[in-house]
Amino acid sequence: MTEQKNEKSGYLPFLEFFRYFGIILAIVVALAPMLTRYEDLLPMYAAQKEMLTFFTSLVCLLALGVLFSVRRSISHRVFPLHSRAISKTTMSKRRRFRYYAPLMMVAISVASMVFYYYILDKSVKYAAAEFSYSLKSPTEDNPTSNNADIKTTLYSRLKELINSSAHINDNEQFYLFRQYGSNDALVTISYEDIDDNKIKTVEDATPYIKFDSERGYEMVLALTPAIEIKNIEWIILSFVLIYLGSSVAFAWIGLIEYLQRENNLEDKDLLYKPYRVAKEHAFKIDALETPGVNPVPLYFKFSYDPKQSPPTILEPPSGPYIENYGNRLEYYGPDKDSEFHVWAHHTMIEQGTDRKEIPVYTATLKYNPRDLQELMYKAAYQELSKITASENHEVN
Repeated sequence: MTEQKNEKSGYLPFLEFFRYFGIILAIVVALAPMLTRYEDLLPMYAAQKEMLTFFTSLVCLLALGVLFSVRRSISHRVFPLHSRAISKTTMSKRRRFRYYAPLMMVAISVASMVFYYYILDKSVKYAAAEFSYSLKSPTEDNPTSNNADIKTTLYSRLKELINSSAHINDNEQFYLFRQYGSNDALVTISYEDIDDNKIKTVEDATPYIKFDSERGYEMVLALTPAIEIKNIEWIILSFVLIYLGSSVAFAWIGLIEYLQRENNLEDKDLLYKPYRVAKEHAFKIDALETPGVNPVPLYFKFSYDPKQSPPTILEPPSGPYIENYGNRLEYYGPDKDSEFHVWAHHTMIEQGTDRKEIPVYTATLKYNPRDLQELMYKAAYQELSKITASENHEVN
């Protein structure tokens, strides 16, 4: 007994750490953007570095606070305590909150990372087109040009070619930020790879721009003013979502572990007694009739646990449903021409560019939602009594 106790206590600190590792990592990731001020964790424009890193960390920390504030709602959906048998609706909610939500955050973070590199590269090349100048010496073609050719930018060169629909099977090099005299910071445009049919704007031609050295890429990031940054809104959004998605994912995973402990649930409890979908029973109400020559039968349903003795209804009964369509009717108010109430099932259809809701089936009943709920409860417990009596009869 003593050895088992010591073994358990020896593992306890290790297990306790991993109960909270998600929350700890979430805080670290939320603060990580602040570190990019000093370390180049991700390439980014220097002009927006301080604002973007502070804003991203602030958004992440606020998201963690909001997530922790709704922990009780998450707990009710992930760890229903009334029974291990739960309805299909509750099981669907449990899976969404337990598995799909953190996986979605991971997917958002990864997709944002890929998109960030794509949109940043596109933006940097567009800026390079504006800040790159022709390598031609003014004395080669026109000695008296007074350095006019030096002012020819890659942007204006592409604009000229697009407007004239000319095609050049050649490469052309440009100085990047010529005023800095950086002969090794060059950009090359490969005209021979350009498909004339696809190039309508300068932005379309940016994928064909190549930096001759990594230094040129870094110069664009360092020297481009904020007002000249192309696609700045997409850059900001994707950068924020990288850290927001990952920090919320870590926090969500850690919060699930925290809530499991708060509900006094051990891993072995969930392994040996996992949550399962309860049995669903559909029934009709004899007292409920739809007026008309050809009344449509309506039905209701409830979930119960047959393993409990006696069986109990796990969740309030729901309905009414259309038997032919399998869809629930919604209450739309009292009928203007009678004492009945209108219940209808609608569907969405597309009419041109608009989406319109049209009724698939409409029923007029003499019950409003409150009266119908009382009728449903009474009929559901009567059905459950029949089920219990039938099961007892089979056992005997």
